[in-house]
Amino acid sequence: MKLTEEQIKQIIREETFQYLEEIKGSLGAEKFQQFLQQMAAAGKGAYEKGYVPFTEPHRAADRVERAKSSEWEVYIMVMGDPQGRETPLQDWPEDPHEREAVKQFLSLRGKPVDSPWYTVQQLAIEEMKKFRQRQQMAEIIKKEVIKFLKENE
Repeated sequence: MKLTEEQIKQIIREETFQYLEEIKGSLGAEKFQQFLQQMAAAGKGAYEKGYVPFTEPHRAADRVERAKSSEWEVYIMVMGDPQGRETPLQDWPEDPHEREAVKQFLSLRGKPVDSPWYTVQQLAIEEMKKFRQRQQMAEIIKKEVIKFLKENE
């Protein structure tokens, strides 16, 4: 059975509504409005280009992207902004969205979400050390590959 254009549009509407319901609870009202504006800007002409938004793979990719951005929020809360715009927090954040990001950070690492702030700090510092080591290793590999290619031209 071939779907009609109207059926396809209805499926897209249902998937869109389902997707928005998924993220609505995790974002505050202001962040949710910003998200909607970003999606509207990104979606202009997307359907014509063959991109069908809000399918399960797209939602999964978006969840991964949001989890990564909450990790960086936690790193900034713990260590401060590298440009010095924000100082490190000494205790759990007051903002509910930031608290939720910290809880998600803890749960992804198998720690209780009511862990003390120093546990969050230790985890974030350990994760940042691992991230820096991976970056350094990638740079070393890149230099070695370039060196090898130059030697074997």
